[in-house]
Order: sequence, then C-alpha cells, then structure tokens
Amino acid sequence: MAKFLLELYLARSDSRAAVDGAERAAVGAERARRDGASVRYLRSISVLEDETCFLVYEAESVEEVSRAASLAGLPADHIVEAVETEA
Repeated sequence: MAKFLLELYLARSDSRAAVDGAERAAVGAERARRDGASVRYLRSISVLEDETCFLVYEAESVEEVSRAASLAGLPADHIVEAVETEA
C-alpha cells in the first residue's frame, strides 16, 4: 500500500483544529474500512506557522483516501501520494 497526505488548512485562532482533524480522519478511515476499503489513518503533521496540517494515510489509492475524508466530513481538495525515505 502507498502513503498519502491530505492537506488541511488550520486557522491560528483554532487551537483544537489539528486534534479535531486527526480524530475525524481516524473515524473516517474506520468507516471506509467497514465499507471494504483498505485505508488506514496513520498520523498528522502540523505546520502551525503555515496554518497547515497534513493527515497521513496508508491506502491502495487516492480515491480510498478521498472516500475516508468524505466520510469524516473533511475537505479533500489536495491529496497527494508521498514517499518515505530514511537517512
């Protein structure tokens, strides 16, 4: 399976936005799995200075991530495949 990043906008004034997004991502992935998708929410990475949060998923396709996001009520405007490397 591949890894994907879903990018979310975080308002600086909303201190719980990253936590809420991560919780919703986990719920959406679980719902998608119950519907037969092979998608897992792994973690989030927040870049507070840029008001951005990246939700990291493992899935067979971008469509599975998009479906999980939809089930979670998260905007899925920008989802990209990511490659992990180790030094």
